[in-house]
Amino acid sequence: GMFVGAVSMITYTALTSHAGRLVDPSMGGEVQGLIGTMLDFTEILGPLFFGFVMRQTLDTALPSAPFMFGVVSVIAAMFLHAGLLPLEDAQAQMSGHASTAAAAAA
Repeated sequence: GMFVGAVSMITYTALTSHAGRLVDPSMGGEVQGLIGTMLDFTEILGPLFFGFVMRQTLDTALPSAPFMFGVVSVIAAMFLHAGLLPLEDAQAQMSGHASTAAAAAA
């Protein structure tokens, strides 16, 4: 239990740090707020969903369906992460959009 919680908080810290470097420093609080909100959202709905699926699949041919769903979710997240731009490329792309927007506003 505590090990999973510790790993979870390390992941949360790394995610907020990475996301904070992708946006303008003035928007860092908004990004951290959005990530915190999503974390709270998943902490509320995750157990409800997992419990419902567990209850529905307990007496079926797939009693481990909730765990398989978790594995599929992690694999999907890994594929999504692999498609993200490296940090340096994302920062360059974001600074290009910022200069284009500033030029259009002037």
